[in-house]
Amino acid sequence: MAVLGAAYAGYRLYENRYHPKDFTGQGTGAVLIAVHSGDGAADIGATLAKAGVVGSARAFVNAASHNSAAQNIGPGTYRLREHMEAKDAMAMLLDPQSRVSNDVLVFEGAT
Repeated sequence: MAVLGAAYAGYRLYENRYHPKDFTGQGTGAVLIAVHSGDGAADIGATLAKAGVVGSARAFVNAASHNSAAQNIGPGTYRLREHMEAKDAMAMLLDPQSRVSNDVLVFEGAT
């Protein structure tokens, strides 16, 4: 029995690492996600998974490891969708149009 238990635990670890839970498709709705300065792929993945954007943080980490541009995700707020495939969430985070801007322009002399 112990051998079967150990084999099952090993299989679950393997599956979680190489085939983590992930959604399929482009997703629906809109979700605002905040990426903070210093956040890495694991931090962003945890935020996305908690918000229901991706199926698991590990799926996002795997997508980031296969995309050399992942390091270009900057801090800010992004508009994504719920239940997206991790690679699609990565693409949206890299798309400047997904970034929500809170900049306000004040003209000289205005109060």
